[in-house]
Parts: sequence; structure tokens; C-alpha cells
Amino acid sequence: QSVEIPTDTNATAPFYYHISNLRPGVTYIARVSCYNSRGYNVPTASQPTAPPQQPPSRPLQVKVVTGSASTLSVYWSHPQSDGGNAISKYRVEWDVSAAFNSGVDGGSLGSDIVSVVVPGVDCVLTPCQSIVGSLVKGTPYFVRIYAYNRYGYSSDAGVPSPLSTIPQTFPMPPTLVQLAPGDNASLSVAFSTQHDNGGAPVTKYKIEWDCMDQHAIAGTPNLVTTDLLYVRQAVQRILVSATAFDLGGTFRLGFAGAVTPWLNYDTSATLMQQTLEALDTIGAVRVQRNTVGNGFEWLVTFLTNRENLNHNGDIPVLVASILPTEHYATFDVAKSTGAGATLTGTTAAIQISTNVGGYNGFEEQSVVVATNAGSLQGTFTLTFDGQTTLPLASDAAALSVKSALEALGNSGIVWVTRFASGLGISWNIMFLTRLGSVPLVVVGSNGLYSSDPTATVSVNILEVPGRLPAMSSALYGSQIISVSPSAASQTQIQYNIPSLVVGAYYFVRVSAWNGFQNAFGSAQYSTPPIEAPQLPPGPPQNLVVEANSTSSLAVSWTPPLFDGGSIVQGYTVEWDATPGTYEVQVVVVNATAPITGYFAMTFRNYRSTNLQWDASADMVADALNMLPSVAGVTVSRSALVSFGYSWTVTFQANPGNLPLLGVQTSNLVGSGVAALVVETVTGSNPPFNPLTKGSMVVGSQSEVQEVFAYAGAADLGGTFNLVFSSESSVDIPFDASADVMMKAL
Repeated sequence: QSVEIPTDTNATAPFYYHISNLRPGVTYIARVSCYNSRGYNVPTASQPTAPPQQPPSRPLQVKVVTGSASTLSVYWSHPQSDGGNAISKYRVEWDVSAAFNSGVDGGSLGSDIVSVVVPGVDCVLTPCQSIVGSLVKGTPYFVRIYAYNRYGYSSDAGVPSPLSTIPQTFPMPPTLVQLAPGDNASLSVAFSTQHDNGGAPVTKYKIEWDCMDQHAIAGTPNLVTTDLLYVRQAVQRILVSATAFDLGGTFRLGFAGAVTPWLNYDTSATLMQQTLEALDTIGAVRVQRNTVGNGFEWLVTFLTNRENLNHNGDIPVLVASILPTEHYATFDVAKSTGAGATLTGTTAAIQISTNVGGYNGFEEQSVVVATNAGSLQGTFTLTFDGQTTLPLASDAAALSVKSALEALGNSGIVWVTRFASGLGISWNIMFLTRLGSVPLVVVGSNGLYSSDPTATVSVNILEVPGRLPAMSSALYGSQIISVSPSAASQTQIQYNIPSLVVGAYYFVRVSAWNGFQNAFGSAQYSTPPIEAPQLPPGPPQNLVVEANSTSSLAVSWTPPLFDGGSIVQGYTVEWDATPGTYEVQVVVVNATAPITGYFAMTFRNYRSTNLQWDASADMVADALNMLPSVAGVTVSRSALVSFGYSWTVTFQANPGNLPLLGVQTSNLVGSGVAALVVETVTGSNPPFNPLTKGSMVVGSQSEVQEVFAYAGAADLGGTFNLVFSSESSVDIPFDASADVMMKAL
């Protein structure tokens, strides 16, 4: 390298120039030439010399990032100068104090040596890295780095910016998210902010929700219906269709061996419901009918039937027939028209499918205990997630297994069914509040044996893993709620999710944010897993009260048109002998000259027959009482001083404050003829005073079934089993007491 230095004519010798950025330990030669108008002279050279070797300068580009809740990742690059000797190692120090004096010896709290494997390459082409571990989550740590060669450590340390970094991880979600119906068809979500924040203050929560039932299917084209989870009532779809507008004929349905009468292709929802519920095998259902293309669909919700022999909640599918001579064995979920078919129309067909599977998505584990001879004896235990139950009898009832598991405190609510077949027993355990995949139950079988000493006992666990929702329907929604880290008093958050579909079941989950990796942490699902927004039901319809005897009334009604999104559980019937105030209205027709012609009255969109201008009180009363909107009136008539009449109408059966009668006068003739209606007495409802009224709650009616065990002679003995919704009871003695029967069921 070379440099030209301008000459100061006033300067005196000797002259000096400082050469910098040389490598220590490397020999250099300098030479100097003079210059004038004739050019440079021959250079004068120095003796070879070298800058002294020394410790390196500080490491460069130091960066510290959070690795986890207990680690920090430290990155750095080679110093600008290695001091004339290759760097052999680096020392990484950390401390909770910027003075690095928290160690027991007054030095740094901790340090680590990072050796250089390939001198001149390590930390040059790519940064070096060291992971600092065993740190306290949420605590700020200071980090510095020294470089080392044979002459010692660098005098200055490389430090990051900012100087301190906090080891942290994603925050844990709230431990319990409670879900309940809120006001105005909303869902109320409540959770505590007192949970593991991952090492940094939580500043945001994300609440997500999605529909899990038939409403999601209706609103989302091509939705994968198996992703609809946790709904306890299965929904099956019956579709009758044709490719032209000529669908006709009949079909019949079967369920678990029972068959319906023939049904018309356009059967109403009410008749479909009544027909299905008439089958002994099906229980209660709710039916909705929709027009689909050239046909119809019926959505059948199974309200009480919920299981089969294999799995809890997995009920059989309805099957159909469109041939008069067909046996139940050939009924199927899909049938197409053909010769002799009762369902007619261009390519007419009936298809049945499961839209929403009952209890889909819950973890289910089946504990199967069997012997190859004799009968099971002794006891066993169940261990779940590290907790073990008390010993259970070899033939333990489902309720006993349920109680034992829930007593552990870590299983949540479980649904247990018990099935005995052959020489074995299986208990199906479904986890209803602990969602997703859960640990397997472990059977302690040392106490089990067979009554046959030569037999063996086997134990198996079968699992249907639990699932979490995909949250992929068009009804998905989310809301981010910001919280202040300084608001220590905000220990509970409640949020009402608005604008939901009334009666639709929603799944809700909540996750927290502390800034780690610029993302939300894992989510906690709600308890219960799903809930439906609700409103109060509408009023009962078609209320009729009749005298039943000299001392009783018969009251009948039909359900409300709107159930508020939940099954109506009961009705309150109230009665009171104290009447309300009858509404009285006066209708006046007058003129300044004689009147001819006729008029009509209207009430609540109904019009009376025509009435002569001077109609009698009875004629007016009869005309009004013929209107569907009038329950009963009495009428009196008075002549006016001028021309015309007034009719006083007393409403004796329409309660409350009523709208005014209307009068149509276009067919009245007379000078200045006009009509006027005046309310003289405002009607009011009966008071139903708590001191005078009577009331009763009409709820659901318990079903009663009788079981008879008999023989043709006085030799009845032995045992029998009862089967309900495909689940079999334990053996019941032929003369079992009511208490034994109740426990078996």
C-alpha cells in the first residue's frame, strides 16, 4: 500500500506518519520517496519490523434471543482484530445484574467456554452460537462475551442490544374456560387470568368459536361433517329426490328392526316425527323438513337414542324400502326407483346419511376383561394418568366404574356403559370433558381370576382417540381482547359472544399472547365442550279452556312456534277468578241529514258482514262475534239527537287493552255522514294476584314400562337380562325385588 503526503514548507524534520490496521506479529517494511517537479527519487527503505502481538479486540455483532422458558441463545462474530494470534476460545458470561457480580465469588452468575474448532473460519463466515441454560423463566439476564488468544482475553466484552433478555416461552392458556348461555342469544365465556404467563406478561387473549351442528352444514358448502364434534344428539338426513318435477309415491323406513307404515313422498315434519316415535326402538326425535331441488329432505335429530353395541353414541342408521314385498334384511340407506317401486318419478331415489354423529370426537376407551372358561371372579383396579382407583368387582356396574374414575379428580366427567357377552365383560369409557387424546387407562388385573382353576384371564384396552375441532365452518369467529399487564386486579375476564345462531351448538377455545415468537400459545377448550345460545320461548299456541266439570277446567295448548333454541322443559299454568277490566268501545255513525245505506266493522284484520245504517244491537253483536279475532262481545244501541246511532261494544273475552274497531263507511249515504270510534273503558288483563291465583307446573311425563316374568306352572326360576338401547343389564333373579331391579337398570 502507499500514500502521498503533502509537504508543509514550514515544517522541520524529522517527519512522522502513523500506519494503522496492521496485523500484529506480521513483518512489514516501509520506504519513503521525495517528490518535486522532476518526479520521485529512489526510495529509502526501513529495516523489517512487526507490530507487537496482543489480546484480541472484543467480539462483534452480539445478539441474544429467547430460546425457551429456561434458555437463551447467544450469537456473535469474530473480533475486528485477533491481536496477531489465532483466537482459540470465547468466554460467555451471564448474570441477573449489569455489574456481573451475582456469583458466589463476586463474579458473574455463570459462564461457559466455547472453543474454536477451525481457527480463521469459526465465527467468521457464520456467527458462533452458545445456548445458556438452567435460567429462571421471566427473569432478565445480562450477557457479555470475551475473545481469547495466547496473549489473553480481550480487554472489552462484546454485549448485545438491548443489554438484557428474558427467557420465556408461549403462555399457557387459562386453566378453566367456562361457557354458558348469555343474554340476547349470546354465549358467555369466562376465564381466569391467573395462569402461567410463560415468563412475560400476557397482554392479549384470543377467543375463538365455531358451530358444531347442522347449522354449520347448512352454512358451509362441502363441509367435512366428521369434523363436527361433541354434539350428543345424532342427526340423520333422509333425502327423497328426482331429476324432474314428477316425484311421487311412498316409502317406508326401518330402525333397529322396527318398520314404519308407508309414508308419502312429501310427508310433513310433524307426521314424520310421530311415525318414527311410534317405533319401539327409536325413542324421541325432532324432525325438520326442507325442500331440496325436486324433492324433500327430513333432518331427524335423535333426542334419546344414543348408543349401540360397539360404541357409545354411535347409533344405527335409518334404512329405507320402496318395494312392497321387501324384507327388512334388504332395507338399505340408498334405494332407486325401478319395476314395482312405490317411489315414482324420473330417477327417483331415497338416500339416508348421518349428518352429525352423536358423541363424535370424544375419547373412548373400552376395557375388555374375559376368561376362556368358568366365570370371572375377584377384583381389579383402573389407573388413569398416574392415579389409581379403589378395587372394583370383576362384574362392576357401569355406575361403579364411573364413580371410581371421577373420584380420581383427573378424568373429568365420564360416561360408562357395560356390556356382558360370553365369558367376558367390557366397559366403554367415554371422556366427556377431557377433550382430545388422553392417556390410556391401565388395568390392575392381579386380583382377577376364573372360577375354573385351569382357565386364563385376559385384559385388553381398545381406544378410539379423542379429537379437537378443525374450526373450519363459515360460522367460525374470533375476538382478541387486550389486557393491561399493570391491571393486577383484573383476575377474571368475561366476554359475551354476540350475533350467534339461536339453538346452534358452538365450541369455544381461548389462547393467550405474551409476545413470544409473535404468536398466540396453545388453546384451552371450554367446559362444557359445546353450548347453544338461547332466548326465552315464544307463547304457547292454541290455548283452549273448557269446563271439565262443575269444579274443574280442562286446559289444552300446543307448543310455541319458537322454542328459544332449547327444548321446552315445562309450562306454568296459572288461573285466577279475579277478572280483568273489559274493554268498552263506542261506535258512532252520524250525519246532518237522514242516512241510508250500510257499513261494516273491522277488528284485527278481519271484516264483518254488511250492517244496515240503523242495525240493531243484536245484529252488530252477531256480526262481531262471527269474526275469528273476536272472542265475545255484548252490544247496546242508542239513538243520537241528530241523525244516526251509537253502539256500545263491550269485549267480554278478549283480554287486555285492545286496538280500536274500524268502520268502513263508503256505502253510507247522507249529508256529512261520518263514523267515530271512542275507547271509553281501557281493557286490562286479569291481575293474577299472588294472593288469589293458582298455578301448577306441567313438565315432562316419565315413561312407565312393565316387565312380566311368568311360567305356565309353579316352577319359575333362574335369571334374565334387560336390554335398553342395546345395553344389557347384569343377571336379574326371576323374583328380583324393586331395589334389585332399579340397581340393575
